[in-house]
Amino acid sequence: MSEQKSTDFVADLNKDGPYAFPFVAPGALCLGMSLRDYFAAKFMQGFIAAPDREENYSHVTKVECAKRAYEMADAMLAARGAA
Repeated sequence: MSEQKSTDFVADLNKDGPYAFPFVAPGALCLGMSLRDYFAAKFMQGFIAAPDREENYSHVTKVECAKRAYEMADAMLAARGAA
């Protein structure tokens, strides 16, 4: 199986979008994190770091913050697919 086909196969297996940092090394396939998790982490980082925003982290529970992060990640994946 070629490197490209191997990567495509892995992307098809992941329900959370393709993997963010996959790579193929001799004798090993390293998947990394899902693109959905990567997008959620990036959103959460910005959300928490913006104390002057009206909807900042101090006004929501940790669970709500995580839900918002994954909602944004899902929207980002949808927009990526529509592009």
